[in-house]
Amino acid sequence: MCESGAVMGSSAEPLFEAFLNQHDDQSWRSIISALLPFVHEVDRTATQIWFYFFPLALSKALQQAEDSERLARKLSLDGKYLLKDQIDSSHEFLCGHRYWPLVKAAVSELAASTVPQESLDLATQIRHTASGVASKAGIDASLVVGITAIAFMTLQQIGAEAFRQSPGIPREQSSKSPEQILRQRARDDKQGLLGFLRPDKVFTITFNERAYQHPASDNRRCKRQARILFARSSLRGRGRTHTHSVPLGFMRDLLGRRPCRC
Repeated sequence: MCESGAVMGSSAEPLFEAFLNQHDDQSWRSIISALLPFVHEVDRTATQIWFYFFPLALSKALQQAEDSERLARKLSLDGKYLLKDQIDSSHEFLCGHRYWPLVKAAVSELAASTVPQESLDLATQIRHTASGVASKAGIDASLVVGITAIAFMTLQQIGAEAFRQSPGIPREQSSKSPEQILRQRARDDKQGLLGFLRPDKVFTITFNERAYQHPASDNRRCKRQARILFARSSLRGRGRTHTHSVPLGFMRDLLGRRPCRC
C-alpha cells in the first residue's frame, strides 16, 4: 500500500488508476453517451465539449513525446491545453463547477480507498459517485453527473497525487439556478425591425455565464466582441467578403483551454 492509502497493483500502479487506464478515448465516448441522459440539460452539451477539449489520446501523446513542446507546436496547440495546469478551472463553464470541491473530495476518496469497487463499469461508478455528492449537497444527481465524469477523466490524465494536491477551490459562480440559466440561454437576439432584410444575422456568444450577474464585468466585453466576430460585412453582396476579427490575445484569454490555435 502506498503512503496515500491507495491499493497498489503488481505494476506498482494504484488499482483505481490502473482501472481507469483500461479506458481509452473510444471507451470514454461510449461512457459519456451512456451518461448523457442522466446529465442535467444545463450541462449536457458543456460536458461533451469538455471531453473534446481534453482528449485522452492528446494527453498520452504529450506525455510520451521526447519533446512535448515541439509536438505541441506541430499540433498548433496554444493557450492552456494541459489539464495539470488547470485542474480546478478547466470546467468553469459548467454549472456543475460550483460543486467541484465536493466532487473532487469524493473522487479523491474513491482513488485512495482500499475497498473493492462495487462495479467494474465506469459509467456506473460515475453515477454512484455523483449520487453520493448530490446527497451531501442536497441537490438532484443530474447536476453533478457531468462534472463527476470530468473529475474521473482529470484524475486519469494527471494522476491521483496531483489531483489530490490541487486546492479544489472553484472561482465565484453565478447565483442563478440551472433553470434560470436555461431560460437565459433560450433568449434570442433581437435583430431589429428591419432585421429580416439583412443577409447576415448577429448573435451573441456568451463565453462566461459566471459573469452574467456582474454587468460591468468581462462578460459584456465577451458579448460585444462575439457580436463583432460573427457579424459579416454587407460587402459580401458586392463580391467581397469581410469578417471582423476579435483580437488574438482576447480570444486566447477566452478560449485558452481549447487545444487549438485561435
